[in-house]
Amino acid sequence: METCRLTFAANSGFAVEFGSLRFLVDAFPAAEVPGFSHLTPARWKSLQTHPAFRNPDFILNSHNHVDHYDPERTAQARHLWPKSRLLSPDPEIFPDLLLSGRSGRFQARDVSVRFFQLPHDGKSFADTRNYGFLLEKNSRRMLFTGDCAIASPDLAQFLEGRHVHLAVLNFPWLTLRSGREFTDRFLQPEHIALCHLPFPEDDTFHYLEASRRDAARYGQGKDIRLFSSFLQTESFLL
Repeated sequence: METCRLTFAANSGFAVEFGSLRFLVDAFPAAEVPGFSHLTPARWKSLQTHPAFRNPDFILNSHNHVDHYDPERTAQARHLWPKSRLLSPDPEIFPDLLLSGRSGRFQARDVSVRFFQLPHDGKSFADTRNYGFLLEKNSRRMLFTGDCAIASPDLAQFLEGRHVHLAVLNFPWLTLRSGREFTDRFLQPEHIALCHLPFPEDDTFHYLEASRRDAARYGQGKDIRLFSSFLQTESFLL
């Protein structure tokens, strides 16, 4: 068994402690988007000194939409934590590893990191380069999908039968039937971390209410945890 810990920033942003490594995934959303939350200047200042976010080994960006990514905050993070390595599909910020092509893999100490291109949800974002990440230690796997299209065959093809122990998913994967059916068939996770949810004070479209309702219906016998508060921390035994 392996233990991992997730600490929530905002939207789909996390600090991830897994094995001997710390990852920040889509952790710097700075822009205000109606119905969602972001890192205000005060939250950003607090995050910089929080122990879960300090001195990450890797900073991972799934794609360059403003609700997941901010180039200025990313540059500040690289200045704060110069030993961290940045993986991003945005060439303009000169990442240590430019995410390109369909997929790739590397070993970082005791954790294997795979990245793979996935279609962004919504026809209007068909040209967006969105990447997922699969972190693995001792055959225990953690999946991040960015803003992958719900029930994408590309995700099923990439996994090729690999069992996922913790799936970090945007909330429509639970609230939409197609997402639930795909998750049960291809992911079969023991744990689901549900994100892309607003903080309660920003929940103008009642996404939290719908997600809580469907988690109660669908989640019998499953470990489903909703992330909707700044610096919320949850530990998982994989």
